[in-house]
Amino acid sequence: MSKRIKDGCLTTRTDFERVIDQICVQSNDLQSWEALRDAELQRVRENHDEGARAIVASIKALRILAEQYATEHREELLPDKAKSATTALATYGFRLGMPALKTLSKKTWAKVLVALKADRAMTRFIRTKEEVDKAKLIAAATMPAAKPGSLSSAALSELGCRVAQEESFFIEPKDTATAHK
Repeated sequence: MSKRIKDGCLTTRTDFERVIDQICVQSNDLQSWEALRDAELQRVRENHDEGARAIVASIKALRILAEQYATEHREELLPDKAKSATTALATYGFRLGMPALKTLSKKTWAKVLVALKADRAMTRFIRTKEEVDKAKLIAAATMPAAKPGSLSSAALSELGCRVAQEESFFIEPKDTATAHK
């Protein structure tokens, strides 16, 4: 490595290309290290997953038994409309989830929408979302000017927007198998 590269400045194309190549070599080395790490982590997971799965299955089965008993004996376990109780190691009970709207049997959301539209007072429960279709504006602005439906930069400017396309520097290492050939 030249003194200029060590000093943190690049003055020649050769130095620049050496730095690019060094980045790629180190990126490939990093991928190799990460692959080794991930393989080791996978081996650890596989060694311990069976025991964890057995515990999870046991917890699920015990939870089902406990829930069945609690449902059948709710008044005994939770007197006076209590929502929870405790044991030496746990608090248990019933919680209300977040309110959710569901359709009745043989009804669909499309049918609910039709019913809302039929009653003028109920239309306040219909949501209409208006927003700029940015993808269509970009498509119209980037098509050839002679094509119908195209938009010029001036037309976009009158609307209060412009198409911006930023450029960024990138380095993509080649595959390890081909990079060292």
